[in-house]
Amino acid sequence: MRFVVTFLATIVQFIIFAFIAYMIVFRENYTLGILMCVLISAPVVFIGATAAELYYGLRKGTPIRFAMYGAAYGFFVGLLVASLFQLSTALLILTCLLGVVFVGILGVTFYYIRGANPGQARKKIA
Repeated sequence: MRFVVTFLATIVQFIIFAFIAYMIVFRENYTLGILMCVLISAPVVFIGATAAELYYGLRKGTPIRFAMYGAAYGFFVGLLVASLFQLSTALLILTCLLGVVFVGILGVTFYYIRGANPGQARKKIA
C-alpha cells in the first residue's frame, strides 16, 4: 500500500516538474505541454519507482543514495527526451540539468514517503 501512495505522490510531483521544465525550455502552447508532461511522466515514473522500490527492499538505502541514483536516472531521462525532440546542444544541457535536479529531489521524496525500514526484504528471503 505504501508503494501505491508513494508512486502516486511521485507521479504528481514529476508531472509538475516536467511542466516547469517544459515552460523553461519551450515557452509555448501550455495545453500541449500539459499533455506531453502527463504522457511522458507515466512510464518514466513507473520504471523509476519500480527500480527504487526494488532497491529500497533489498538494500540498506540512504537519502543520499536515492538522490544520487535519482540524479543519474534524471540525466538519462533528460538525455532521452532531449534526443527525441532533437534539441540543440544548449537545450540538451539544460534539459539534462533540470532532469538531474528534479529527479534527484524525487528520489529523496520517494525515500521519505516510502517510510518503513529499508532493506527488510533481504531478511525475509534469507
